[in-house]
This record gives sequence, C-alpha cells and structure tokens, in this order.
Amino acid sequence: MHGPTFLSIGNCDGLESFSLSISNLKELHISHCKNLKSVPNKMHDLTSLNGFYISNCPGIKCISDSGLPPNLTWLGIYGCVGIESILGSGLFPNLTDLEIVDCPGIESIPDRGFPPNLRSLIIDCKNLKKPMQEWGLSNLTSLLSLKVYWICPDPDVLPTSLTSLVVGTVENMKSITRGLLQNLNSLQDLTIEACPKLQSLPKEGLPPLLERLWIINCPLLKQRCLEEKGDYWPLIARIPYIVVQDYKSHTSSETKQKLCLCFKTG
Repeated sequence: MHGPTFLSIGNCDGLESFSLSISNLKELHISHCKNLKSVPNKMHDLTSLNGFYISNCPGIKCISDSGLPPNLTWLGIYGCVGIESILGSGLFPNLTDLEIVDCPGIESIPDRGFPPNLRSLIIDCKNLKKPMQEWGLSNLTSLLSLKVYWICPDPDVLPTSLTSLVVGTVENMKSITRGLLQNLNSLQDLTIEACPKLQSLPKEGLPPLLERLWIINCPLLKQRCLEEKGDYWPLIARIPYIVVQDYKSHTSSETKQKLCLCFKTG
C-alpha cells in the first residue's frame, strides 16, 4: 500500500503544522485551517504531486517553491488573507496552471516574474500594485488563458498566444483600447466583467477569430451592445455567441439572480 493519490484536509482549527510522506500523492487540498502556519513539512519530497490547492488559511504568510515539489503543475491559492509574497529561485519550472484569488496581502508578483511554462493564469488580488508592464507576460509564450481582476491591462503587454481573456472589476476603466487587443489574433473568448464605467470598444473592431463575447455587469457598455439597437451591434454582430448579462445580489443565502440577454448570430 502506497496511500491515497488524493487528499483533502479541511476545517482543522487546531492544526498548526504537519508532515506528509505519501509517496504517490498526486493532488492535495487544504482549506479552512485558520491556525496553519506553513505548507506541510517535507512536501518537497512528494515528487508525484501534480496539484496543490490551499484556501482560507489566514495563518500562511508565504508560499515558496523551495517548500513545494518540483513536478507541481497546478497551484491554486484562494482566500489566504495573510499571504504577502510568493517566492522562489526556480519559480516552479513545471507549473502550467496558477490561480491566486482573494489574497489582499499580495501587493507584488515575484521579481523574476511568473513561471515560464504557464498555460493558464488567474490573478485576482485587489491590492496588487505592480503595473502589468512589469509582469513579464510577453515572455509567457505558452499562455492560453488569462484572467485578471482589479487592474487595467496595459496596451501591448499581453502574450499573442492567448485564446481566452477575462478582464474584471476595474472600476475606473472607461475604454478597451486598440492596443490592448490588436496583437491577439488567436483570441477566441473575451469576457469583460464588472467595469461600471466602461463604455467603449476599439473602433477598429475585435480580434478576427473571436467566437464568444461576454459582457457582464458593465451597464454603459451593455446598452451599446444590444442586438439591433446598440451602436456597437454592427461591430460585434459577426461573433457567433454573445452574452450581455447582469447580476443582482440579494441576501447571502439566496441564489444570485441572473438577468441575461443572449444572442446567437450567424
């Protein structure tokens, strides 16, 4: 017996530290352990581990690649309010999927940039101050999917390999500029979410291969993209699948109500 390949540890308030020595463990989830101070001891020795997900562990201050296994391909960090940095000398060389969400203590990305072989990246940290032109995104030549929140992407910084892009929760963004999208000739999915002041798209049009356009909680832009009525309709009508959608949140216990206008063209 070599032990399980999947392990989930959750709601252990008394847990401050622990060790793992499961040789064939492939995926590890840790959640809601409010007194946990660090990732498991000897975790670097878990050479079969491919995926590590940690959420809602406020005692964790730092994630370092020196403490994680070298073959890790997927890393998800959610709601860890105490994390202030992600450090590493090798920067997770095998990592293909990185998700950092709701970690308000993170103000900067690693000085050496993101792992070079990423295919999917989600950054949702509202206090991140480092401008996107310093992220080194253009070096991520394998990146296919990017989701970025709270920060407006700078023109000409996105890798041309992208097929999916989400930009959300940018309260002061008023326009999507031509420079942001002009080199994204492989882009197939574009989502623009929760940008209340956004009201304009590039007059030159959207990327030529775009197949799906989602406009969510962007009230000013929504009016301009209405089927047959909005002045942007001629600009976007060629896209096969278009969704213009609003959310209305009620109480926390109620399901989010969706108000959706969905157009299929062609």
